[in-house]
Amino acid sequence: MLAVFGVAATIAGVIILLAVVVDTPSDPDVACQQTPLVCDTMRDYAAAWNDRDAGRMRSALTDRGLRTVLEVASEEELVQNLDALPPGDIIEELRITSVTVDGDTAEVRIEFSRLNLAFDQAYQLVRSDGRWLIDE
Repeated sequence: MLAVFGVAATIAGVIILLAVVVDTPSDPDVACQQTPLVCDTMRDYAAAWNDRDAGRMRSALTDRGLRTVLEVASEEELVQNLDALPPGDIIEELRITSVTVDGDTAEVRIEFSRLNLAFDQAYQLVRSDGRWLIDE
């Protein structure tokens, strides 16, 4: 009798686990469903990093973000820093795990890897002229 109950409990557990897995949205950036423009800024920033495109990267940042996130004072210094990066230093496996919007500010938490190291970071964004920009 215990064996039958154990098998039934195991089957029920598997069915519940499958229901949870099947019901989970496949988009890894579920946090972006309500705030796609915020997430687009983060994806554009990562793509610009990977392309070593200083102009496009700069367009995703406020002046403060340029100083606090990238620790440079100008786009020229940004170009120099990007040129000095090793070719394999790219952002991979970008996953936006949470987005919290409060008026014209947002906090985005992302996970990614660079040079085989895993990162989990939060960024502060501000809305300026209808666009979201990384501020710190």
